[in-house]
Amino acid sequence: MSEVNSQYIIKKLKEWALLNYGAPEESVNVFSVNRLSNGYWNARCSFIYNNEEKRFSVSLDSNGEIVSYSDLSKTGSGDMGSAPTMILIAEVFSIIALIGLVLSLVAVLIAGTASITNVTPAGTTTVSAFSSVIGIIVVAVVIMLVISVYILSRILKIRKYILAGDAVSALSEDSVGLGVLALIFNGIIAGILLLLARDDLRRASQ
Repeated sequence: MSEVNSQYIIKKLKEWALLNYGAPEESVNVFSVNRLSNGYWNARCSFIYNNEEKRFSVSLDSNGEIVSYSDLSKTGSGDMGSAPTMILIAEVFSIIALIGLVLSLVAVLIAGTASITNVTPAGTTTVSAFSSVIGIIVVAVVIMLVISVYILSRILKIRKYILAGDAVSALSEDSVGLGVLALIFNGIIAGILLLLARDDLRRASQ
């Protein structure tokens, strides 16, 4: 089997356009090829069919086989039901969760850098309040912060696909795993909305 890379994906798209629409390979313009985080590929192409420009978003699996496609000239965010609204709300709650984590980190760091002054008959001593427990808390909050930023970046990418009318790519990006992570790190509401949006995106991508 050939190595699956961007050139292989372009070749598969041109073969698909020729087989399904009779478009000569040299007339097919593949203007976007992206490998998704789940190993799948998303590519966009355009060509002339019946004197009309056709633009497609094509989803391919990790082996480079086409699994679904959508006509970008016909698909809009209005065809995706409540998904655009749910993703937008999930984005807002994710930003709120991110701000909360940043404030928590700042508060822990301030508490850790504070000092405690002890006055005893032997004299006055100053002891740092920073302890191994606070250090563990800081590390945990930083890890949560990094994961939360990652989830938000994925949500922003989903919104970008939705605004472009690309339900297939939005569905590929809005995975069940992302929804579960959002439930844990970005709040229950954000996670539930991401999972619910999958149904509308799935219908729009069929």
